Amino acid sequence: MAAPSGYTPEFPSTFSPTEKLRDFIPSFFQVSDDGSRNEEWVGCFCSDATLVMGGDEAQGTERIRQLRSRMWDKVASRKHSVHHFSEATGREPHEKGERNFMLKGEVEYQLKTGETKTVPWTAHAKVKEDGDRIRFVYYKVEIRA
Repeated sequence: MAAPSGYTPEFPSTFSPTEKLRDFIPSFFQVSDDGSRNEEWVGCFCSDATLVMGGDEAQGTERIRQLRSRMWDKVASRKHSVHHFSEATGREPHEKGERNFMLKGEVEYQLKTGETKTVPWTAHAKVKEDGDRIRFVYYKVEIRA
């Protein structure tokens, strides 16, 4: 099933992602934008993963689940657009099999107050294959408000 428009980034011609990685990225953002899919979103992270969203940081499944819940406190809906995805140069993997990536995009928020705002974001992601799927080991997002 194809991901909705905006979720699939443009990959540099010098980078050829695996099919698993090519499928993981749009799927993650599609799940991210659906507040009813919290457990599926949390499942995109390894059990000992670190997640940093602005000034909020969580490590491990339960704390990531709590951070996910807080992400929806003031937000009625969100829609990500992923513009760019590339391998991060100069970043060494912590363990064999981990790969570092940089992402850029924007997210449109519909706040519970009725206000709409669109902000650009960048992210550093470290992923690895965990069983038959890709999961985040580390994910840090910076919002440019």
